Amino acid sequence: LAFFDLFCGPGRYEDGTVSVPLEILQSATKNPYLVKNLRTFFNDRDEQAIGFLESAIKQIPGIGTLKFEPKISCEEIGENYLEMKDTNIIPSFSFLDPWGYKGLSLGLIEAFIKDWGCDCFFFFNYNRISMGLGNDKVTHHIDALFGEVRAKEVRRKLTEGRFTSEQRANIIL
Repeated sequence: LAFFDLFCGPGRYEDGTVSVPLEILQSATKNPYLVKNLRTFFNDRDEQAIGFLESAIKQIPGIGTLKFEPKISCEEIGENYLEMKDTNIIPSFSFLDPWGYKGLSLGLIEAFIKDWGCDCFFFFNYNRISMGLGNDKVTHHIDALFGEVRAKEVRRKLTEGRFTSEQRANIIL
């Protein structure tokens, strides 16, 4: 069983609240099945966040009991992860929460859900995406998320007329 968090952050928020990676690992150390079977992969492009996360992981009671040490990387997510489409993934849960849309794409989501037993939770930041649809500077990111054809269709529909907030949301969603 695997857990992937490609936009993991520092492990704790500024107010001290534990984030997803630490929650997963803390729970895993208390479950005999997960101790033996869980593989975890955490990534964030922010080196400082990764440093904080690594430090926080070392402080988890029982972390050394996990058969598979957490894998941690510091990369910007993008086209480099599309190669996973050609890799078989063990049953997994992927958490994709980029706090926007940069790095999130249909191809990335497909890469993580293509195999049996693989699920994905991603954060669809409607407000940022809605604003990005009309911004030429982020066309590439919006096209990656929707697919180029669908993104063009959504843009076309949104420019055809005046819509209520609810109608606009329905078109985008």
